[in-house]
Amino acid sequence: MGKEECALLGCQWTLSQAELVLAEIHQRDLNLTTIFVIHAHLDHYLAAAVFKNAYPNAKLVAPSDACRIINKQFTDKADYLEEVIGKYNLPVKKKN
Repeated sequence: MGKEECALLGCQWTLSQAELVLAEIHQRDLNLTTIFVIHAHLDHYLAAAVFKNAYPNAKLVAPSDACRIINKQFTDKADYLEEVIGKYNLPVKKKN
């Protein structure tokens, strides 16, 4: 990447953390081109949607095994996550 573009390695796990990173990207006037989710730890994927919504043309890259784990893990942990980080700090909406 360079002076105009950037990539993100790990997406944070709370809305407030993701917003801080987004603010830094905006302040530096960079275009986020790629979002890497390298494995299924919450701090590496939970706020990916925040970045994808802010930069819809950014490519989201993740290993297929991580995607399978994430799909199951988030559904299983959604209520727990809301308790731990707060419903307003959860960067994605729970499925009801």
